[in-house]
Amino acid sequence: MRIIDALHLEDAAGQLAEVGRRLDEWAELARNGDREAFLERVAADIAAAADPETAAVYTQAAPPDQLYAGLARYWRKRAEAASATLS
Repeated sequence: MRIIDALHLEDAAGQLAEVGRRLDEWAELARNGDREAFLERVAADIAAAADPETAAVYTQAAPPDQLYAGLARYWRKRAEAASATLS
């Protein structure tokens, strides 16, 4: 994953596809409910994709614990809606 630099886009379509792929992977991790595994994976992915300064800025803008909370809520609400439909 390459962290997108708004001032320097070489392959915007490829970068957006990578962001979508990564979001799918992270969403599945959150769906499994293992918060610690999610946080470790996200931290590792960010560290592997960016220099330390960029990784710190990215993590400040999108804290992994908040990413997990949002994705976990998405899956919870989706399950609730499916359950209500079956009732």
